Parts: sequence; structure tokens; C-alpha cells
Amino acid sequence: VAITSPAVLILPDPSQIYTIRTDVSRVGIGAVLLQQPTSNNNTDSNISSYKPVAFASRSLKSAEKNYSAIELEALAIWWSITQKFRSYVEGQRFILETDHKPLLSLMKKPYHNSRIE
Repeated sequence: VAITSPAVLILPDPSQIYTIRTDVSRVGIGAVLLQQPTSNNNTDSNISSYKPVAFASRSLKSAEKNYSAIELEALAIWWSITQKFRSYVEGQRFILETDHKPLLSLMKKPYHNSRIE
């Protein structure tokens, strides 16, 4: 999805489900906290119907630059949930979206890596 206009943040609505989307590169971590505004009165799950509540990003630390792709993606998820958006999602049901399919295996079987466990 291309960004064609400035993002306008919406006020969070604790009665609505949050969605967190994360992504990483070899230089940094990014995350966005989204919700579907209740004023839209639609059930469209299209990406364009979601509005940003907050954005977060940071550069990778020196040691993190040596992490594998799966470790970086897991780091982005951990960081976004526990460090950046915790006050929004703690005690709430929320949706987590990532574009890294191998992370799904972590939910299905043990993964023995101390940085991810």
C-alpha cells in the first residue's frame, strides 16, 4: 500500500479491537497500531478502512544487526507489544499481523532459541 497522503491519527476506542502490524529491515523496526473507526459503520476488513492510532519505530542496536530474519521479526513483535503499545493492548484482545510466515511455526511447535523464547 502506497502512502499518498499524510496519516491522520484517530483517538483510540478501548471498546474496539486493536490491530498491530510490524515489519523490520536490516536497519530498523517499525510498527503501527490500528483500529477501524466506529463512525465508519462498516464491516469492511479492507486495509483502507483501518486508521492509525499510533506509529513507532527505532533503529536496530548493534548486536541486533546480527539476528536472523525470524529473530528480527520476533523482536519487532515483542517490542511493539511490550514496549510501545502495551498501554493500549494490555488486558485487551488484539490482532497481530506480520508478513513473516515462518513465525507461524512458533505457535505450532517448540522453537529452541533463547532470543525468541
